Amino acid sequence: LVDMTGQASVTIEARDNEMVPRYVEITAGTKVNFTNVGRNPHDLVPFEDGAFESVKQANFGPGRAHVVTFSTAGDFPYYCSVHGTMKHGMNGAIRVVAAK
Repeated sequence: LVDMTGQASVTIEARDNEMVPRYVEITAGTKVNFTNVGRNPHDLVPFEDGAFESVKQANFGPGRAHVVTFSTAGDFPYYCSVHGTMKHGMNGAIRVVAAK
């Protein structure tokens, strides 16, 4: 778990078949920039439907980015359905803690 609390924005890279960093902890209100730095198109699917806006594969090709602001505390696991599942392959999680 990478502690990124207190930062206004953080970046998670979608590389070929992995998310880097895979597990992060942020403060509520932080913007997360999901950036595809790999060669393949991906998608972003929250484990819990509606936890945050999913991103379709057509909108997350190489060089593309998607920003999500996490406003409420909680755990937000996600995965790329093209290259994994919630338990295997390309997945990760964001832990959001309340601002102090």
